[in-house]
Amino acid sequence: MAYYSRVGPGSIIATILFVPLLIFMIIFIPALIIVILFIAVTVGIAAILAAKVKNIGKKTSNDKTAKVKKGKVIDAEYKIK
Repeated sequence: MAYYSRVGPGSIIATILFVPLLIFMIIFIPALIIVILFIAVTVGIAAILAAKVKNIGKKTSNDKTAKVKKGKVIDAEYKIK
């Protein structure tokens, strides 16, 4: 900013434009980082919950198709407990 104030007739305009930009960036960049972190946490929680729901669906499913679990093929009609 000190450079722009020495240059010439455009110095006032440059200073008027630079100061609000500086203030805006000081406020905007931390807010942007917080929003990005919040989105990342939300997506992570959603992925964990989706995986849990998918596992619950596999455990309670009563399909007539063969299931593969831990390297064993288990027929749905013969339940192994």
